[in-house]
Amino acid sequence: MAESYQQSDMDTCLETAEAILEINSDDIDALRYAARIYTNRKDQRNAQRQWARLIEVTPAAPEPYLQMARIMRQQKRWAECLEYIDNYLEFSPKHPEAVAIRVECHLNLKMDKKIGESFKSLALLRPREAAIIGRKICARGMGATIAPNLRALADAGDENAIVLCRNQAREERMAGLGFEIQKALDLAAQSYRTMRFLDPDTDYATTSLARLRKPFLLRARTAYQDHDDAQAIKYAQNCIDIEPQEAEPYLIAGRAAARSGDEAAAFRYLARGMDNCEPSIWLSINFARAAERSGAFHRAYIAFKDILESKDEEAEKYRDEAQRSFDRLPSRIVSSLRKKAEEGHHQEAIAITQSLADEGFFDEESFAALREHIANHAQRGLREAYDTGAPGAIEFARSLARFAPERDYAKRVAGRLLLNHRDYEEAAIFWRELCQESPESVEFHLNLARAYFRGKDVKNARDAIEMLLKLDPDHPEGIQMQDVLDV
Repeated sequence: MAESYQQSDMDTCLETAEAILEINSDDIDALRYAARIYTNRKDQRNAQRQWARLIEVTPAAPEPYLQMARIMRQQKRWAECLEYIDNYLEFSPKHPEAVAIRVECHLNLKMDKKIGESFKSLALLRPREAAIIGRKICARGMGATIAPNLRALADAGDENAIVLCRNQAREERMAGLGFEIQKALDLAAQSYRTMRFLDPDTDYATTSLARLRKPFLLRARTAYQDHDDAQAIKYAQNCIDIEPQEAEPYLIAGRAAARSGDEAAAFRYLARGMDNCEPSIWLSINFARAAERSGAFHRAYIAFKDILESKDEEAEKYRDEAQRSFDRLPSRIVSSLRKKAEEGHHQEAIAITQSLADEGFFDEESFAALREHIANHAQRGLREAYDTGAPGAIEFARSLARFAPERDYAKRVAGRLLLNHRDYEEAAIFWRELCQESPESVEFHLNLARAYFRGKDVKNARDAIEMLLKLDPDHPEGIQMQDVLDV
């Protein structure tokens, strides 16, 4: 077989291979020669059969995976193609053709989160091929999936990526114009936003987006009036993406979301409007209502309070409504904060309670009772987070220590974790406070000495070690640290 194959006598080679396979269907050489000849002859059915059998017989051989991926690609069976090409790339992760096939798979399977990374790999290996596939990505309105990775490469100084960014920006411009002709304004806007991201120096994308803002707003208004809430939100979001400091799109999106029963989305849109736009009474009252309906009682309370204190004539229309809500919200706020703590949302409960306390919301007695309730639940939560090594335990300990400074457990946890994370300066702050509160504690003075010693603060380390050895003259670690400093 080998000789006839090398002499390009494919008929003889194939006859021999098939004869061998009649006797032994697992003969690797016969399978390989037959598969290659069928592939060269574009006999896809027989080639697929032989390559698939080779994968069963020799799963550690890379070639069959690539060949099967090529066949699946021709048949547009993208999920199977991706499976084969991923297997091949485990053997040869920088094979340009394989990387290109993977990008095509991600594109056709609409795997937005993976396209960017696979396209980046292709751009590094084969910039020209990346440019060709980039056009396809633009034409499908998916340019935003590859832009961040491509821009990052360009910003890092990769010359091919810099050229690709400029070329891709031009492709986005053409795609945007095409989408405008097709009246697909949302896709056009997406292309122009991607163009602006890829080429920040261009004015064309900015002016094109400004041109699209008005028709988007008109469509959002019409859809809202027609009770087509999904479309109203979609067009309003396009307006927001173009001009985030205009209030009306937030109002349309928020009211449409509320009308469709999605109070959480209504609150998010109106909250963004309050954050990004010049506040108006109309925006404030809608935000306050959405905040109350979605359970963000503290935000609703502040918004209703602002309306009551406003000197705007428009506020008069809503003063009675604002006053009723303002009067009923304090009890709901306290109940919701207690519930947040009970349900494990400890840091959120702490942050909101402290913020309201700073604004004078509570009297001394009610604040003390609420703080005690939240601190009890938070301490149990912190104990579990510390024992399990949960991420965020340091910030949790910090917040509880600030919120309930009389509880030394949070300070001890913060001090230990900060020592473990080599943040010796902040660790020393907590251990110093604990030493002041419990001056006879050997543990606290030991950890304060560790913080100074490991942080190379020699003067304070000597003082801390001296205090430790006064409390426990034979403490081995204290003596060891002192010996090191005395060398």
